Amino acid sequence: MPSNSPRTSPHPAAHRRPKLLFYHVHDPHYGFTNFSAHPVQYKGKRYPTSEHLFQAFKFLDTRPDIAEKIRKTSEFPRDAFNEARNQQAHVRPDWKDVKIAMMDIAIEHKFTQHNDLKEELLMSADAELVEDSAEDAFWGIGKDGKGRNELGKALERLRTKLRSAQRPVILFYEQRNPYYSFTNLSPHAVAFNGEMYPTSEHLFQAFKFLECHPDVAQKIRLCKKPSDAWAEAARHKTKIRADWHGVHVEKMDIVLWQKFNQHPQLKEELLATGDADLVEARLRAPSWRRF
Repeated sequence: MPSNSPRTSPHPAAHRRPKLLFYHVHDPHYGFTNFSAHPVQYKGKRYPTSEHLFQAFKFLDTRPDIAEKIRKTSEFPRDAFNEARNQQAHVRPDWKDVKIAMMDIAIEHKFTQHNDLKEELLMSADAELVEDSAEDAFWGIGKDGKGRNELGKALERLRTKLRSAQRPVILFYEQRNPYYSFTNLSPHAVAFNGEMYPTSEHLFQAFKFLECHPDVAQKIRLCKKPSDAWAEAARHKTKIRADWHGVHVEKMDIVLWQKFNQHPQLKEELLATGDADLVEARLRAPSWRRF
C-alpha cells in the first residue's frame, strides 16, 4: 500500500536513462499507481480505481459475481485488493500467465480516460519508470531494489503505444537537444512595451508584477539569467497579482507570441513542426505553474 516515506533510487550511476520513481501518496507521479483516485470505465461499468479493475480481472470471465463484488466493495483500492485475496481460491486458473496482459489493459483504460495522466506519462520522456515499492518485488522493485518492476515496464509499454498512435511527438527542454529554443530559457531577447527582456522567462516572470508592483517587475527584467529572474519572482511571491492563477496561461500566450514573432528563425522552426505534439519534457512540474 502506498506510504508516506520516499526511498531513493537504487544504484543511480548504473543506469543511463533517468529514473522516475513513483509509489508514495504525497510524492509526484502518484497517479501512475493503481491506487490513485482515477475511476475507470470498462465495458459500460465504472470501477473506482484501476486497482479495482485489475483485481476484478482475476474473476471476470469465470466468476463475474465476485468481480462485481470487488467493483462495488468501496471506493478504496485496498478494499478491492483484500476482497480479491479473500477469494483467492476462485481466481481464474491461468492468472499467472495473463496477469501482465491484464495490467496492460487496466492501465491503458485508465490513462486514455484521463488526459492529465496521459500527458504526464508522455512528458516522462524516455525515463525509466519505477514503482518504488518495498512490499512488491513483482510489480515493484522490492526491498532490495532488484525486483521485476512489471508495473513500471507496463507503463513504459503504454507510453510507447500512446506515442505511436498519436501525432508525432517533439520533446524539448534539454539545452543540448534540438528545439531548446522552444523553452523560455533560451537566449532570445524579447521586447515588450518599449523595454527589452533578456529571455521570454524574464518577461513571463515580470508579468506576475507588472501591473501591481512595477518596481519588482523591473528588478526581474534586469536579472542576468532566466533562473535569476525566476528566483527573484519567487522572493516576491507575496506580491504576485491576486488573479495570477486565472491569467497565467493567457500571459504565457502573450510571451510566446512576442518571442516567436520577434525572431523569424524561431517562427520558421515552430511552423516546420507541422501537427506534431510539442511536449516540454521536464520530469518535474513546469516551474511556471508553481506560483
